[in-house]
Amino acid sequence: MLGAWDKCMVVEDDVFHYLDGNREVFDLALADPPYGTSASVSLVSFFLQKPFARELWLEHRWGEELGTPDIARTRRYGDTALTTLAT
Repeated sequence: MLGAWDKCMVVEDDVFHYLDGNREVFDLALADPPYGTSASVSLVSFFLQKPFARELWLEHRWGEELGTPDIARTRRYGDTALTTLAT
């Protein structure tokens, strides 16, 4: 679609399992954890302690407290929000 498929890597694994064994820092990480779990909060906490990407784009339920720093940007789309964090 964008002509960048050969420069992308899609990982279909438990994010924490994958990141615990990974040393690479990605340009962009996209995450859409299941609603109704603590996965979004855990992922933000992990990212703040060990940045695994230059930017993290996280889809989550609007109003969910993520514990993000003031530099995070959040956009609302109905009941869904997209929060971006950068290193």
